[in-house]
Amino acid sequence: MAYRKLPDRLRDPYPLLRELRRCREALGKAQREVKPMGVTYHGLAMAEVAIDALATLLTGQRYYFSDLAGAGS
Repeated sequence: MAYRKLPDRLRDPYPLLRELRRCREALGKAQREVKPMGVTYHGLAMAEVAIDALATLLTGQRYYFSDLAGAGS
């Protein structure tokens, strides 16, 4: 198998971030449908935290989705 040097960063992370935002919103909606602080609730929260961590990695902004909400997006 030939080795091909790939970049360490995405050229344009914003299409992915748009989809991650939609997924994050769906996770929040699902959390409202299950027992607060239950197993499923915590599983959904873990996925949300992973999305936030990826957004931080891609943008360098720690609170990327929160910052968007504050900007009226």
